[in-house]
Amino acid sequence: MENEIFLAIIFAVSLLAVFAYKKINGKKKFCTGIDINKAEKKEIPESAGIALLVPFFIAIIFLQFTGTAQNLFPFAALATIFALVGFFDDKKHKFKSKPVPWLARATPIAAASLVYAAMFSPNIFWIIPLALFVAGTASLQNTFAGLNGWEVGSGLIISIFVSFILTGSPYFLAAVSLSAMMLALLWFNAFPAKVFPGDSGTLFIGSAISGLMVLTKDAGLIALSFLFFLPHMVDFFLLKLTTNRADPTQQKIRPYKLLQNNQLAIPDYPEKKTRYDFAKLLIKMFGPMKEQKIVLIIWAVVIANGLIWLAVFGKI
Repeated sequence: MENEIFLAIIFAVSLLAVFAYKKINGKKKFCTGIDINKAEKKEIPESAGIALLVPFFIAIIFLQFTGTAQNLFPFAALATIFALVGFFDDKKHKFKSKPVPWLARATPIAAASLVYAAMFSPNIFWIIPLALFVAGTASLQNTFAGLNGWEVGSGLIISIFVSFILTGSPYFLAAVSLSAMMLALLWFNAFPAKVFPGDSGTLFIGSAISGLMVLTKDAGLIALSFLFFLPHMVDFFLLKLTTNRADPTQQKIRPYKLLQNNQLAIPDYPEKKTRYDFAKLLIKMFGPMKEQKIVLIIWAVVIANGLIWLAVFGKI
């Protein structure tokens, strides 16, 4: 019963934190984005993922000082660094001004990942693989995005799978807490979005999931959790990077064409070469669809992928 109360408090604080951020940002407009896949092109509060640091710190302090789990302060530092890097990048909004230079973003992420991996690696040979796991999953989560609810929903699904494989572990409650935070963020980010998670949200989600798995020091569980991100890998390496190498994150050209019936279609590119991502692949396969339907299919793919790997690893 105590755990249920704790999770309810984390969920409620998360809702309040995101709501407060929405109100303050909506009024001050210090970090906003345009919902480009809507006819109205509304200005939406951006980088709402940073608000999750409030319930995150509450959860970390509670779990650490009650002895539920250990080593949570370095874990909190890792996720915070990733979230702050994303927030400062969001402040230089991608469609309004020059984004933060790639090296300025990559350096703190790489440094934090290496230090964290060195702290919890079983031996020196695992430092680089674990650092790549942390930085890689966070980056994949950051690029697996573009529509209302896409990135937060997929992160929530993976965090639920991670909670499942950590059942009985000291880190189970921390994993479920992350799920509660993401559910609260999705409440505001699902179609039609009232906030965008921004890079602060996606980098926080990816680093928190991978950072938590590193604490388990279980190579099998870490490998399994990485395979939960297989749709993200397909999206980036097989679609975005191969068909749009010059602009894989789709920051320079609007990625979708909005039809009069509010369905999304593949744009007519001048050079007649389609730039694919996961959503545009679905449009290519099934024809133009409404945004929320595309996102539901993407969520279903992430769920199916997770269930397959759970079965392969004998977890179900």
